[in-house]
Amino acid sequence: MLLAVEVLIVGAVLAVLHGDGWHNAFAGSMHQSSFTAHPIAPIAAGPAPHVQIDDPESGVAVTASSDGMIHVKDDTTFSGWRFGGTQAIPQVQVTRTFDGVHISRADYSTGGISMFSRQHIEVQVPAGAHVTIGHCESAEITGVRNGVEVASQDGHIALRHISGIVNARSDDGHISAEDLSGSAISLVTDDGHITARGIRLLGAAPQAKIHTSDGSLTVSGLFPAGGSYALSTGDGSVHLALAAGSDARIAASTGDGSIEVDGSETDGDDSASRTVQVGGGNASMQVRTEDGSIHISTNGAR
Repeated sequence: MLLAVEVLIVGAVLAVLHGDGWHNAFAGSMHQSSFTAHPIAPIAAGPAPHVQIDDPESGVAVTASSDGMIHVKDDTTFSGWRFGGTQAIPQVQVTRTFDGVHISRADYSTGGISMFSRQHIEVQVPAGAHVTIGHCESAEITGVRNGVEVASQDGHIALRHISGIVNARSDDGHISAEDLSGSAISLVTDDGHITARGIRLLGAAPQAKIHTSDGSLTVSGLFPAGGSYALSTGDGSVHLALAAGSDARIAASTGDGSIEVDGSETDGDDSASRTVQVGGGNASMQVRTEDGSIHISTNGAR
């Protein structure tokens, strides 16, 4: 709102200084614009569809549906002005694929001044769906039992009550996860903290990668024997709590900080490292920060 007023004030001032010619050119380059989303009918795609979502400018919320159908609601709104030659916001398109549905919106740039703008879609899917979000601004996914792949360009990712393989990446945003279970879990961000609580790694050779280039890590869960696990941050502290039944040999190291295991601290002037065995030590776990302290709780499993 303030930006729109400022632009109009600047336009008025320049019109006074330079006459009606500039004013007409300025006014002619802008167009009033608004967007109202079209309703989308529910879609039947079976109990375990592959749901693909691509909407780079929008936040995406995915939850489990109560009727086994796929429901798509476009909550995007825009009211304001856009400059000549820029695109209007396109409608969301839903198309059937051989194994599910593809929900997408074409790339666009309003290039305008908004009085009110919200870019967001809500998707309800069968609980047995596999969800792939290739492009979004941010994502919240809850209650999916057949795995998730999500990439966010410029926002946070929130995952709750997810089963199956999980692969989440944010270019610029924090990641929060709760109650994830599966044979492979990857949570990676270039800039932001990661909080992952209640992780349960499953299978004969489970894998976990949790990494941020800049931010703290707070992780808790079950890390069983036979697995390979890596937790790392380029700049921040690490807090790791291992649930009963975890079985790993932990190589913990920091470039600048201390390492604390069940309240026992190893001081580090320039660097510190410590090896911790939990259970039989039958999985490998690397815990590393370049700059920060490491706090490990074994919950008495040592």
